[in-house]
Amino acid sequence: MKFTAGWRSTGIGRACWGVMREEQRANEVHQACGAPGRELRSSDRVSGQEKRPNEVLLGRGVRVVAAEREQLVGEQSTRTSAVNVSLQAATNASSLVTALLKEGGLNHTEAQAVQDCLEVIGDSIDELNESLDALGSLDFNNPKVKFQISNIKTWVSAAITDDDTCTDGLNGAKVSSSVKTKITKSVLNVERLTSNALALINSKLPYYY
Repeated sequence: MKFTAGWRSTGIGRACWGVMREEQRANEVHQACGAPGRELRSSDRVSGQEKRPNEVLLGRGVRVVAAEREQLVGEQSTRTSAVNVSLQAATNASSLVTALLKEGGLNHTEAQAVQDCLEVIGDSIDELNESLDALGSLDFNNPKVKFQISNIKTWVSAAITDDDTCTDGLNGAKVSSSVKTKITKSVLNVERLTSNALALINSKLPYYY
């Protein structure tokens, strides 16, 4: 399948492209460590280490002790809360930008830049909602859990990219400093919270490639 440069320049496109490159590495691990979903034999080794008790192979070449899996399940509310905080901030930013547009007083160039920003914030909200849906259906007993986690990371990464697109667009347009400051402050807060959520997701799910 071929993807155009235009597709890869979008928020979701850039995020998906990064995940696709990670999938190539996962395939190599799969070939080296075995098929998805099977139980490790005593002869199996991963990174030169012997199989531990109650250890199973999840995803592609990914090993996890049953107790560790239970811990990941228990941390689900923390991950979900972090994304919810980001979503609320994004919703607040959208309300702020909408109010600025309704107030009027913007010239054509300013109005267009602010409208563009509002649209990508909307995309960010959609992507955060998608990530919440994926988190809600995350099943660590499912052999396809690796792909579920990849989807979550893709959506959250795309939301961050859209936040960048908004601020970059404002910086590149002739927008009054007061309008630019109000929007940028709000959107940068969204980006910070979303980046924190992604970092939490990455740190809490460290054994997936």
